[in-house]
Amino acid sequence: MPHPVLPPIAWNLYCSQHADKIGAKGLSPPLEWSTALSQKLALVNNNVNLGIVFRTGTSLADTWDIWPSTGCCNDYAVTKRAELMKSGFPDSCLLLAEAVIEGGEHHLVLLVRTSRDTIVLDNRTPALLAIQDCPYRFLRMQTPDDPTIWSAPD
Repeated sequence: MPHPVLPPIAWNLYCSQHADKIGAKGLSPPLEWSTALSQKLALVNNNVNLGIVFRTGTSLADTWDIWPSTGCCNDYAVTKRAELMKSGFPDSCLLLAEAVIEGGEHHLVLLVRTSRDTIVLDNRTPALLAIQDCPYRFLRMQTPDDPTIWSAPD
């Protein structure tokens, strides 16, 4: 059973700078899996991955920006979330999640709740991975019913 945890510090700053991109309380059902949904997710994932030049030497404590010219995982994740929300996707299906990747580095990705699986959109790959197929260890993520509350898996 997940339990509440503090969100990344930069999330609070992001919320104060992008109040219109946070989302609202309330739970939508998972998105119905379809070829069209898969194509839309792949398009947004690839467009953002190619549209931001990756920079190293950043952390989850850094400022999270939408569509910076250069950025790190945080910027890719919040940009993908903002683009999907702009397309009408419910925020309760678009969850930011912090994971640990190989080498112990902390990494932010976007999770998309669908009727089939929770899909990981990641700047490290163009592939749409189901969360159970993702090689990362997830530490905390937004809760679907309130984007300001984060939880950790048990």
